[in-house]
Amino acid sequence: MPVSALCIEIAYYRHFCLIVLRGELDALERHNQIVVDAAELAFCDCAGIALLAAAHQRAAAGGGGLSLAFAYGLLLRLLEVDRRVGQGPGSELVTTLGW
Repeated sequence: MPVSALCIEIAYYRHFCLIVLRGELDALERHNQIVVDAAELAFCDCAGIALLAAAHQRAAAGGGGLSLAFAYGLLLRLLEVDRRVGQGPGSELVTTLGW
């Protein structure tokens, strides 16, 4: 059975952020190993890293994990700091496929 891609659109308004989901939200449930392509990610702060780390922990609980491909800039620097100090949400994330 083909999997319908999950598409996410975000619209920012003055008092709220609207997130529109299309496709199958359970698509991620079918795979324990997730690779996130961060090549076109314009910005990611500590809250974003915490979200990615939570997704990694959920996948790891199912025997898989989450890794980041093409992480660069601020995201890569924040992950390196987390790894150096051995704590923080990004310390468990693996980066693959660098530039």
